Amino acid sequence: MGMDLIGYLVKGPKTFTDEQIKAAEAKVVAALKYLRENEDPDRVGRDNYEISHWDDLEIELGLPRDGECLNKRAKEVVGEFLSWWADPYDRSTAWITDPDDSSNQIVFTGESTWGDTPDNDGYNACRLAEVVGFGVCLGLNL
Repeated sequence: MGMDLIGYLVKGPKTFTDEQIKAAEAKVVAALKYLRENEDPDRVGRDNYEISHWDDLEIELGLPRDGECLNKRAKEVVGEFLSWWADPYDRSTAWITDPDDSSNQIVFTGESTWGDTPDNDGYNACRLAEVVGFGVCLGLNL
């Protein structure tokens, strides 16, 4: 087995509408509610959720505990993604303005690995957008 380049190539708008952001936050709230309602040590019923990466969702999204607001956490999750997308600069990310539509950008983020999952801000942001499904709400082609 050799080294592989693992990453996301994403095309999407440079800026997002308020409606897109609200839809993304609603998607995160739905995922958080599902996590809270189906939290159990035996993982019973988790196969019914529309994602196949339960552990990614549970670990990376973070489940608010009693007294924490789901809407607040959803705004944080989407806000962190939007901050990264607005300026996707890090060592493991490259981006250009879409040559066919200057209102879009094309971003690649990832790393060369020996089979493990990349661990950089861009990759983690895109993976969470894909796993939770809020990237679609923002008009991203993940």
